Amino acid sequence: MMDKLAAYLRQKGRPASAEELVRQVLRISVPSPALAEKLLASIAGQEHNLVRDGRGLWRLREEAQPAEAELPVETFFFLRPHSGQEGHWSCWSGIRYGRLWNGVFQLADQARQGTLAESLSAFAAERKTHPLVLSGFEQHAAQLRSASRSLLGIDLADPVLTLRRLAELVFPENAPTAMTELTRLLPGAGYAEGEPEVQLQAEAGLLLMLLERLHDKGVLHLSDLLRIYPPVRHQPDFTAFAFDDAFIASLPHAPGVYVMRDRQERILYVGKAADLFERVGSYFRARGAVDEKLQTLWNQIHQLQIIRTGSELEALLLENRLIKELHPLINTQVKVFGRTHRRKSRFPRIVLLPSACDDSQALYFLHPEKALYCCLLAAEEESPSAAWTIFDRRLSLNAQEELEAEIDGYFFHPGPLLPAADERAEIAVSWLAAHEEQAESIDMRGVLCAAEALRTIQAFLRDGRSNMKRIFYHS
Repeated sequence: MMDKLAAYLRQKGRPASAEELVRQVLRISVPSPALAEKLLASIAGQEHNLVRDGRGLWRLREEAQPAEAELPVETFFFLRPHSGQEGHWSCWSGIRYGRLWNGVFQLADQARQGTLAESLSAFAAERKTHPLVLSGFEQHAAQLRSASRSLLGIDLADPVLTLRRLAELVFPENAPTAMTELTRLLPGAGYAEGEPEVQLQAEAGLLLMLLERLHDKGVLHLSDLLRIYPPVRHQPDFTAFAFDDAFIASLPHAPGVYVMRDRQERILYVGKAADLFERVGSYFRARGAVDEKLQTLWNQIHQLQIIRTGSELEALLLENRLIKELHPLINTQVKVFGRTHRRKSRFPRIVLLPSACDDSQALYFLHPEKALYCCLLAAEEESPSAAWTIFDRRLSLNAQEELEAEIDGYFFHPGPLLPAADERAEIAVSWLAAHEEQAESIDMRGVLCAAEALRTIQAFLRDGRSNMKRIFYHS
């Protein structure tokens, strides 16, 4: 057994984790890294040639352990995505990275820019086993791990450090929550937002200041730092919330909107979900490392309100309305950008989508030159709160004359005060352009009068969605 472990480590040329050795060499599947550590520790107790180093990795005792460099002169790599917007890694147009060594930061030569996958592969090869440092005030760590798995088929190698967590070690009583706070805590520090290479240079300077302060506190080597580096929590403490994990587990696989509040009932965040169980659950069922923004949210959230909707479009519209009306502390504004190239969805139509209420139907009147109009056909006894709905009018399922008048007033005899195209209409057009197959709609370009459109709606309600294929209704 020891011969196999020794051969694997010699071929690898560097230490390995217990989980890797147990899985790759012993061919044993263990449910957790902790069990792998125990198993390998029992083997090491019998075979004294296998030892665990300061970073928690296993190596052969026969191999000479290189002397560690002093912490401020250790080699660290930095990386920043090159993108015009924050968000998912698929929006990154590339990456910029560089190396801090012996107090000098050098930007990597990337004269030949390839694809994102090629850039990440080149970075991984150049970085090798050196620590990677990110700011920690953005979602770059989680997105970089996701990109590495998706594009390269490998997990992002540890150690991955953040300036934010390093600052917690230096300033335990006054940990910064923003980059501007960190610069105020470090006299003489500067930080300028701009192109990735500019920010990388500034972040390298901040790291050097933090490392020097840690060195003064007796943290002399990288192995010392990794032993005390703050661990990332993988699940929140539900005792701090007004809801529990059973509530999260009971959320439906349905679209909706969620509202997060703190203990003072201030609204922190409003979000929408195509699947409430998956989206809301992702905040409380962390897979892998937890992003610093998520950790901050865990520290603030106390209450969670769920509003189920009939479709993702309804959720988008309700999210847009609530953000504008409630002014949440985290997402204070929804930006809706016009997309004039989506011409296929820009024509007069009535979109038919389900409602969250049983035996009800949501109708969306859409016209390229008019505001979106939302109408709910529902049973008389159902009365959703006006504060949590996007519908301009609520009609009984039997109010055929009123519905015909609404269709006539919007498409055929519009009043002089009917507003022009609005932000809600842009949201609807954008959603339809990407999810056309999820909606039935009546193409009003081929409809001669409101009564004709009403008959089509009645036929749709009578036949039932489950018995129909998706159809574009034309006269």
